[in-house]
Amino acid sequence: MMKKILINTNEFNETRLAVLEDDFLFNLEIENKKLIPKKGNIYKGVITKVEPSLDAVFVNYGENKEGFLPFKEIIKDYVNFNKSSKNLLTKGKEILVQIEKEERKNKSAALTTYISLAGFYLVLMPSSSNLEGISRHIEGEMRNNLKDKLTNISIPDDMGIIVRTAGISKSLEELKWELNVLLAQYNLIKNSSKIFKAPCLIHEESDLIVRSVRDYLRSDIEEIIVDNIKTFNYLYKYLVNINSDFVSKIRLYCENMPLFSKYKVEQQIELAFKREIFLPSGGSIIIDHTEALVSIDVNSAKSNRCLDIKETALQTNLEAINEIARQMRLRDLGGLIIVDLIDMPDNNSQKTIEKKIKELILFDRAKIQIGKISKFGLLEMSRQRIRQSLSESNQEVCDKCNGNGKVYNIETLSNKILRAIEEESYNTNQINIEVNIKLMVYLLNLKKIELLRIEKVQNIKIIIIPNDQLSLLDYKIYKLKLSQKNKYKEMIKNNNIKGKKNVGINVKNDSHVSSIVKAIIKIIK
Repeated sequence: MMKKILINTNEFNETRLAVLEDDFLFNLEIENKKLIPKKGNIYKGVITKVEPSLDAVFVNYGENKEGFLPFKEIIKDYVNFNKSSKNLLTKGKEILVQIEKEERKNKSAALTTYISLAGFYLVLMPSSSNLEGISRHIEGEMRNNLKDKLTNISIPDDMGIIVRTAGISKSLEELKWELNVLLAQYNLIKNSSKIFKAPCLIHEESDLIVRSVRDYLRSDIEEIIVDNIKTFNYLYKYLVNINSDFVSKIRLYCENMPLFSKYKVEQQIELAFKREIFLPSGGSIIIDHTEALVSIDVNSAKSNRCLDIKETALQTNLEAINEIARQMRLRDLGGLIIVDLIDMPDNNSQKTIEKKIKELILFDRAKIQIGKISKFGLLEMSRQRIRQSLSESNQEVCDKCNGNGKVYNIETLSNKILRAIEEESYNTNQINIEVNIKLMVYLLNLKKIELLRIEKVQNIKIIIIPNDQLSLLDYKIYKLKLSQKNKYKEMIKNNNIKGKKNVGINVKNDSHVSSIVKAIIKIIK
């Protein structure tokens, strides 16, 4: 299968990169210039707090929130490392750290002093002595050949390297050349850390274009299509210097139809934001995020490809696992992931699913641990969080439901407001409440008796004012004394309700209409 890389750079401070496999979205990267990721950045920080109970220290590295640095992530250059010691480092000590995990929600960024610098073919690990690793994607004879090459590369004693997949076909000279580039880069970082005062940024990770080309550009990439001339020139110069083999594969897209629309990528991106994804056979998967984990429910729904129930369950689960592996990459789902599969009592079917998911995660850059399917049909996975998830970087909590996905129904809201009025009815002779018009109509029609009771029992007057600017969930309560009434009447007149003759208040022929209803009718007239 041949792949394409599409790069869309627009005028909205956003760059999007899509990797297509036979015109099917395989990977997606989105970067907004206002929200540039910090993972991989290197800072000179200052220890602000030592927490032996957490086996960690907190570091001020120049951002809003302090970073979290576990003892196990501290190299012995800084301390005489002793696992039993509770005083590894002291407050005020300066330290060179790299962001390993981005700050998210109420969690601090995870830091490490084990610096790593990624190149096109190699990853330099300056603090990991005698490490000569090879990417897990490289197997067999190619792995053995790379091991032979590594024996001929002179690596400083206190450092280590990892050969990336892109380094498979590279000559010994090319590998040596990139190692020298990375060593020069690290020396610059060390020298800068001696000059500048903490806290400060010492080294910034590459932008999306360089980072993605470095991570995705392989021999199976057929072409790289770019829709912006500046991005095209920038990428061209980078590849000329780093890997000229791919220069001939870059193409500037000049058609009027947007690049992502031309290759039907927009529709596939929209699916990556949806809660429910439908499968070819008619089943679906439902993806829900919680604070602790990501849950994925597999639903057979209208799946009817096979008449046999066991076979239907297996085929739907296989389709689901394929889509789940893809959505994990596209959405960058991280942490604990629980998949609720359709029940498969047959052990062979369970083994088939477990084998399939292990094959699929080989295409994922993140480290993934997979458990066995439990007796309840649950498959547990833990996936490395490479960057902010698609949801975190592109969506925000709904201001109506506060992220719950549900809101109070109007009956519950009305009762909640009645309780609030009762609570505020002490030490006052009038309560004014501003609510959404729909809620006002409901209160005055269906909660009229309760409002009259509160007026009588508490010996107060209740005025309900409609406010177009408030959502159904929001309301404002004001306690007024007699001296404030005249002032508030003026405010009511200016509340943008002039000319509204009918708001659905059912007061016709009702001899028990309370003062609140009369007040509203008077306001509307």
